[in-house]
Amino acid sequence: MTETVREPTFLQDEFERARTRSLSDLRLAYSSPSSLARLVAGRLIGGDSPYGHPVAGTPRSLEALVRDDVAAFHQHAFRPEHGTLLLGGDISIDDAFALAEKMFGDWRTDPHPVSDPAALPQPAAKRRVVAIDKPDAGRTAVIVTRPGLPRSHPSYYAGAVTSAMFSGYSGRLNQEVRVKRGLSYGAGASLIWRRESGQFVASTLVDHKRTTEAVRVMLDTLESLASRPPDERELTTRKASMLGGWNRSIETSEGLIGALAEFALYGIPLDELERYSERVLAIDAENVRQFAEAHIIPDPTIVLVGDTGNYASELGTFADEVRIIPAADLDLEAL
Repeated sequence: MTETVREPTFLQDEFERARTRSLSDLRLAYSSPSSLARLVAGRLIGGDSPYGHPVAGTPRSLEALVRDDVAAFHQHAFRPEHGTLLLGGDISIDDAFALAEKMFGDWRTDPHPVSDPAALPQPAAKRRVVAIDKPDAGRTAVIVTRPGLPRSHPSYYAGAVTSAMFSGYSGRLNQEVRVKRGLSYGAGASLIWRRESGQFVASTLVDHKRTTEAVRVMLDTLESLASRPPDERELTTRKASMLGGWNRSIETSEGLIGALAEFALYGIPLDELERYSERVLAIDAENVRQFAEAHIIPDPTIVLVGDTGNYASELGTFADEVRIIPAADLDLEAL
């Protein structure tokens, strides 16, 4: 790991192999309605900020990439002041620090100015629909999305519990979309948390002819938390699911280090690990209602990827701003 972090070689043939594999993966993602919808949603919410650029790149950016670009990025970004080393397992504290000192203690780089973070786009001022016309898609991917909050935000736990209301088999979205109406094999939602901002994403995959019905059900279900906050039974069930997943995730050394690495990355005190459960349990129905009204319900962006010929004429019922883009003309970098 020391050699990889400090002195990678970036051999040309390895670079070409990695770029070819990445391009192949990206073309596969573009052929999938669900994957493409997530890429479009990320761009619409992130805009020109770093969060609006897909981590995997775009076909245009990957095709233009050369080996020296990667080496230059490594020199700029892989620096001791940017890094946190985490060790966990059958090793004493003294031995861990001695090992860190041996491998990284003499790591020095020339200082360079720290650039200000790019400005994040403001939330949309009104509901909008962006539909990608992909006639060869087997079904239509539906995403309802909004800007999220930074991981350090005081409302993190309220948001996590609110998101859990919509997630999983017994979550509201799956119950309304799949169980009650048979519109899809599944539906759910998640809140993505990052250092500076985040994103709320609710998603499903439906038959083209039932797309507008699915959109309406999803919007109504998201809005239901304002008019019908969770009762004690629903709240207890969703919290139990959250805590069960959390506790399983930190049972192993790898999982525990992964959780602490996330805290370190997002500037969260490491002793948050000990408070996670009690803070989840402290969230009540009113916290959920307030979070939903402030951060999930207002003016969402609706993203559709599928055969729009089945529903294009109906999209105006959801928003005044409707864009339909042929999949062949889609350019994420210019969206």
